[in-house]
Amino acid sequence: MYLTRKENRELDFWIEQPKGLPFAACLAGGVAGGLLILVTVLSTFGGLMLFPFVFLAGGLFWLMRGTRIGYFRRFLTGVAAFMLAGMILYFYLLIFISQLGFQTPLSTHVWRIGMMLGIGIIFNGVIALVQAAYETRLRR
Repeated sequence: MYLTRKENRELDFWIEQPKGLPFAACLAGGVAGGLLILVTVLSTFGGLMLFPFVFLAGGLFWLMRGTRIGYFRRFLTGVAAFMLAGMILYFYLLIFISQLGFQTPLSTHVWRIGMMLGIGIIFNGVIALVQAAYETRLRR
């Protein structure tokens, strides 16, 4: 799908607004979370779980391309989307799949969510850095 220059400018203007990035993070994270649940239900091959995260990163990369958004805002948007997708999957597994449910200790949940946050920070830090370098290179 190719956008015209006018549609590109309108999309860039929308993304650069204060309400644009949280909505983009919620949209991308919700779609990726749904894809993660779909992969969980339809497949037993664990490697397929990486594809929704690749789609999440690619979608955010495409959505924020050509905008004047700084590194930190790109990073926070990516981390928020990553965590939303991960939390959707985590609560699905906790409620519908796990036999223990909410009977596990709180420290176990905190450790798992903290580990997911750490992976999200590293993953999105690299993605935002690559995207910032790519945008800087295009502006030259």
